[in-house]
Amino acid sequence: MALFGRKRPKTFEGNALASCRRLRPDVDWNHDKAEDQISGDGILINLGNLRLIWEAKESSERPAWLEGHLSEVLYQVTDDDNGRPPDHEIRAMIRPRVMVESSRLQAMLDNKPFTVTPPYRSLTDDLVGLIGIDSPTSITLVSNSRVQDWKTTFDALWETGVSSISTLGGEVGWSHMDGLVYVSETHDDYTNSRLLNPRYLDELQLNGPAVVLLPHRNSLIVAPLIDDAAVSLACELALHQLNEPSPICIKPFLYSEGQLQDLEVSESHPAYGTVRLLDLIDTDINYKQVVPQLTKLLRDELHVAGFFVDQNRLMSSTNWGPRPTLLPQADEVVFIDDEANPSRGMVAPWSAVAEAFGDRLLQTDYYPRRFRVEGLPAAEEIRSIAQPVDSLTSF
Repeated sequence: MALFGRKRPKTFEGNALASCRRLRPDVDWNHDKAEDQISGDGILINLGNLRLIWEAKESSERPAWLEGHLSEVLYQVTDDDNGRPPDHEIRAMIRPRVMVESSRLQAMLDNKPFTVTPPYRSLTDDLVGLIGIDSPTSITLVSNSRVQDWKTTFDALWETGVSSISTLGGEVGWSHMDGLVYVSETHDDYTNSRLLNPRYLDELQLNGPAVVLLPHRNSLIVAPLIDDAAVSLACELALHQLNEPSPICIKPFLYSEGQLQDLEVSESHPAYGTVRLLDLIDTDINYKQVVPQLTKLLRDELHVAGFFVDQNRLMSSTNWGPRPTLLPQADEVVFIDDEANPSRGMVAPWSAVAEAFGDRLLQTDYYPRRFRVEGLPAAEEIRSIAQPVDSLTSF
């Protein structure tokens, strides 16, 4: 494949994205730096292994090799659209729910039917189970339309995918950190998706529920729920992995017999501060990830309010201004007279706002949870539940 005469991007990611756009111009390709992948139309191309090969080749060989390799990958994926792959390539996966929401918003932006989005199973409020088709260099999400084409159901594919995950090979074993916390030594794209097998942690003999953290695809941290020190250490370990590629969810979960639920600890628990911080960080990430799509989708109809985290107070807040607005659910609501240059402002807990103005908080179907409001309440109504903000004049 001749590439001479083309102006090539300088970076590996730029070359990969340019090649995908040439090979499949019908697809709206995007590069996700955090996930370290290129995606479009339900196709996911993980860049990690490709980058290693790229860096090992002579600079003059890199563009031709990469485009030739991506050509094989993309057209192999296209061919697979016509028939169901073998069962061992069907994989059940744990992924962040915001990935599904982003896919849904993109379909709305592109005026495409929701059949292009992936079907999913809710595992918690923030985690979903998806079905992927595995190949050596990419994972293709199964879309609703593909499920229909294969004349099967999501539940049937899910059972096949969980079975496939349960029999995966790879390096097996655990590191035991400070005699308290188990860290998986299996490092692949399914490291923590193996939790979908209810018996996966049996070998650890924890004698009760576990606390699990799955900050990114290649990480799984496990601690016994009954050991407060172990839970604290597990949360600290996850916090140090915050900026790793391919994130899933930074906050901890309670795991028992294959079921996940949010971990809740009392304020007296030694891990309370870290658990609270991890929850705030993850919520902040989820809210911010879809803001560009929401803003583009809603245009001038609604202002998309920000979600702000105060790590010192372990609190979140949002601003309710005079325009029609989408409010994220935060610990505190700051009422302001102008979003750009407020001169007046007062703050109230979310619980008080919900009680006083519940009929004006119209919940939408967006994820994370957002509420539509139409302008500010009257000044006397705000004063009845809110306190002054130090830097602003009260209403």
